[in-house]
Amino acid sequence: MAHIGIVGGGIIGCATALHLLEQGHSVTILERDAGGLPASVGNAGILAVPEIDPIARPDMLLSVPKWLLDPLGPLTLRWQDLPA
Repeated sequence: MAHIGIVGGGIIGCATALHLLEQGHSVTILERDAGGLPASVGNAGILAVPEIDPIARPDMLLSVPKWLLDPLGPLTLRWQDLPA
């Protein structure tokens, strides 16, 4: 098996390294800021499944006004940014 170097210690780099390790390869991850924050730390590498709403849902358009007023909703406007 090969020794493989992976550039980037974010979610994609780590997932690739794990897959290669499971295949029996030797892996080295190269991260520019190994002691700091890798790229995936901002989004935490998660997918917020409850926030996904199918467009084909019949009452989806009726939900839009409520979403706009909810600061944590899936469709949010920051009203203070509108003039900019």
